[in-house]
Amino acid sequence: MTREAEFAEAQDGQEAFRVILDSMARPGQLRRLDTAKLAPPAGLEGASALLGLCLIDSEVSFHCAGFAPEVTEYLRVNTNSRVAPAAEADFVFLGDSSRLDEVAVAKTGDPEYPELSATLVLQVRALSEEPMADSLRVATSGPGVDGMRSFSVAGLETAFLTLLRRTNEEFPLGLDLVLTCGDAVLSLPRSQRLEWEGL
Repeated sequence: MTREAEFAEAQDGQEAFRVILDSMARPGQLRRLDTAKLAPPAGLEGASALLGLCLIDSEVSFHCAGFAPEVTEYLRVNTNSRVAPAAEADFVFLGDSSRLDEVAVAKTGDPEYPELSATLVLQVRALSEEPMADSLRVATSGPGVDGMRSFSVAGLETAFLTLLRRTNEEFPLGLDLVLTCGDAVLSLPRSQRLEWEGL
């Protein structure tokens, strides 16, 4: 596995990092990342790859579920991060929303250090702020949202959202979730209250 040759961490990484931070500050709002310079292995979306390059490094660990081994190696080589079991990883990359076992054991922090929790990066089939056929319509409310914000997502099982909502009931403990699709990214911090309908 070779390192990304066209991606410049100092310039491209900082620009992408600002978009990611803005996404986390504005939950439920779809943002686009410039992934044109990346060449991730098959199965890894550009937005997921760019999140990895911007957020993980030698000081944190990550876990991949639902991907070919090449994806784990790609992230390891390009970030110098450590591979860890799902129960110990700081970032958990999920290829689809059927990976409930990994979500169930992911770190949720502890009362003294709630920040020692995991961030989930989940790939979905489609994301839109507009209604879509054959999708869930998800509404989120909480810090960073003026009232309520809605979006549509395909490829996200209700069982996943139910488990996430139950896990995040003990806020500030819980899991932060980032949805990706192609070059699109949408963040749902653990502080958000989620409702959904459809499918």
